[in-house]
Amino acid sequence: MLAEILHTGIKLMGLFGDIAEKAVSETALELSMSKKDRVEKAKWGALFAVCALAAMAAFAVQKNSMKGADLLGGRKTIERFMHSNVTAMVILLAAAVGFVIVCFKTWKGRRSSIYQLIFTVGAGVVIVFSGVSILKSIHNIQIDLDSPLTLTRDSYVLCKEGSNYMLTFDQEGTQDSVLLVIPQEKYKELKNGVISKRGYLSRSWRLIENENYRNFTDAVYYESKISVTYYRHSIIYEDCSLIEDETHT
Repeated sequence: MLAEILHTGIKLMGLFGDIAEKAVSETALELSMSKKDRVEKAKWGALFAVCALAAMAAFAVQKNSMKGADLLGGRKTIERFMHSNVTAMVILLAAAVGFVIVCFKTWKGRRSSIYQLIFTVGAGVVIVFSGVSILKSIHNIQIDLDSPLTLTRDSYVLCKEGSNYMLTFDQEGTQDSVLLVIPQEKYKELKNGVISKRGYLSRSWRLIENENYRNFTDAVYYESKISVTYYRHSIIYEDCSLIEDETHT
């Protein structure tokens, strides 16, 4: 009887030992997987941050290198815009090349981790979206450089905004108006046009009145013919002049 009890006790101890060993083994496996997940998450999270920072750096360089471009005036301003966007695109292309290399070297198909999948989709979207935005700007600036727009208008409005001299006129075929910063000498030249009291009928005049958040002063409406050349996508002035036989002095 005692022998049977001892035998049963030994069997139970062995069973408990097996259960304990299995539990320890499973716990170790879970801890190992958890550590692996943490490593994967940290690795791909850091790589995504690098791609996002590269995109942010591209836009920051673009914005910073455009500072003061308006003071150059005309074509020089547009050329500065182009240089800024090309520089930003080079930075973004470097990030894109790094992204492609990382994906090519590490992609394991279905065996790839969820964190790698999130990185691939997320970083891809950031790079593509940023690239499209910059390429669109480059395309529009190139159009401006290749073919600045020259228009003839029968009326215009002159005004000031702080130390800036402004010219605005109705845009043909749209409900919009164009507002340009012009040199002081051109402002003085255009003031030789025929002043009219019918300015309230023009969209240009309404633009000046509606821009309440901007401090426009000395607004005057003129009914004289002018020729204006400007870069339509960048809204930058290139040249303007009165058509003499339509003016009075």
